This record gives sequence, structure tokens and C-alpha cells, in this order.
Amino acid sequence: MTDAAKKVMGQIDIDPRKNGGGSLRRPRGERKYGILRLTKLGGKGGYGKSKLAAAARHNLRERDAPNARPEDRDRNIYLAGAKTARDLMKLWEELAPEKVRTNAVHALEYVL
Repeated sequence: MTDAAKKVMGQIDIDPRKNGGGSLRRPRGERKYGILRLTKLGGKGGYGKSKLAAAARHNLRERDAPNARPEDRDRNIYLAGAKTARDLMKLWEELAPEKVRTNAVHALEYVL
């Protein structure tokens, strides 16, 4: 049975130099990685629009965020889309269908 599994799955190499683990990690300044976070905005109870508006106010720095430095606000770069939460909600109202389910996902928030 073990030989059959090895034929299907192959041999696992536990050498840390080949799989990125162990004590041979690069120093902190030399590491290269990316982070992608996806969040659904909307959901139960019909609070989807309010969750969307709250996320927009937070992301666009229209409300205080304890982890954000206010002096860096002018460094934000808007690549596309609405520049204020109010503009975002107007855009959502224009694009949304007439009838939206109470448990619908109103938007997907990507953070890279």
C-alpha cells in the first residue's frame, strides 16, 4: 500500500533548502512575499449596504482608524473608482439590481 501511494503522490523531500522551511530562511530585509485578503461585504439581516458604507469610510480614511497615521493621508493614490464613500454608494445604487436579497453579498473587498 505504501508503494502504491508513493507512485501516485511521489516522494516528499524534507530537505529545508528545497522547500523553504527550516533555519535557512532569508533575513527579514531580503524576504519577498505578498498578501491577499478577500472579504465579503453584506450578509445576514439586511445590513449589507451599511457594511459596505462603513468599509468604504474606513478604507478611504473618512473616519479615524487607530492603525493609520493621519499625516500620511495625502500620500494615498486612487487608481480607479470612487474617491469618497458617498460616491461609492451612489455608484452601487446605480449598478445594483432593483431587488436585492437580505443575505446578498453586496461587494467583495480585496486588500493586496
